[in-house]
Amino acid sequence: MNSPLVSIIMPVFNDDKHVDDAIYSLLKQSYINIEVIAIDDCSKDKSFAFLKDLSKIDKRVKIFKNKQHIGLTNCLNKGILIAKGKYISRLDSDDLANKKRIERQVSFLEKNKNIFLIGTGYTIFNEMGVCMRIRPPSNFKKLRLILEKNNIICHSSIMFRNESGIFYRNKFYFGQDYDFYLTLITMGKKISCISQLLTRHRINPSGISCSYKRKQKQFRQKARFFYFERLRNGVDSYAHFDPNSILRKP
Repeated sequence: MNSPLVSIIMPVFNDDKHVDDAIYSLLKQSYINIEVIAIDDCSKDKSFAFLKDLSKIDKRVKIFKNKQHIGLTNCLNKGILIAKGKYISRLDSDDLANKKRIERQVSFLEKNKNIFLIGTGYTIFNEMGVCMRIRPPSNFKKLRLILEKNNIICHSSIMFRNESGIFYRNKFYFGQDYDFYLTLITMGKKISCISQLLTRHRINPSGISCSYKRKQKQFRQKARFFYFERLRNGVDSYAHFDPNSILRKP
């Protein structure tokens, strides 16, 4: 198998409890041709200090510090612009990657040129242990039917082709991953998943998923609305969407 460069984007914000474990899970990968793009979004804890130390240990860790807080979606798009890899991967700063994850995803994408994005099975865990194991289907049609109702793909598990013009839509302050998948589908891009449990997703009480559950749900509903708009009309009304209509709600 060829060994193309993989760029792994990791936005970091006030996560000094977990970021070192997350990055070490990448540096210990069986697949070594990686760059870890760690973007500190003005953390107020020791996250950036930890990132600097990690970058001294391994030159594959490339750190960037924002001058002002720009949020997850803009950090992701910044990482995409920086990425030099043939493939772009993701890992949140409080999640973990199985040692073989990158190797198996690269192998899959190298062999399956018709697939644009590949996720993996994943384990959901908290400080008490494993809560759930989820294995999304590999078949694109089955996966699409599920995604039309709900997001089953763990954002931390994905890898996709570094193709010009592919970005997250920046009005999605939350649910940006779900909108990303649905947008790719209506662009004609195929998505699949490896059923093996290659990612560990942490339930972090201070993380975005737990802290903003209601807004996450509302942005996901908007992503679904836009998706079905595109199916009906070929275009959606995203240009007229004001995210503050959701953000202002209590």
